[in-house]
Amino acid sequence: MLRNHHGSLGFSERLGLLNVSGTLVFSFALSLGLASLVVPISSAYPLVTVTVAMLLLGEKLNRLQLTALACVITGLLMIAFIG
Repeated sequence: MLRNHHGSLGFSERLGLLNVSGTLVFSFALSLGLASLVVPISSAYPLVTVTVAMLLLGEKLNRLQLTALACVITGLLMIAFIG
């Protein structure tokens, strides 16, 4: 593993570890649940990005973006409660 001059992991290595961790968690979820439930839920990851951007960066969403966000949340709730 590459180390910078301080001996710690670099930015790229940390991103790589996060990528591998995400893949392992996704595989684990597929082994426990139905793909028809796991895949749509995992595909909603932009919801996290948008939420963080709104909270930390002060991003503003227009009406279309808010509608899309509401649709994603509605879909996730339907998966959770109707399955």
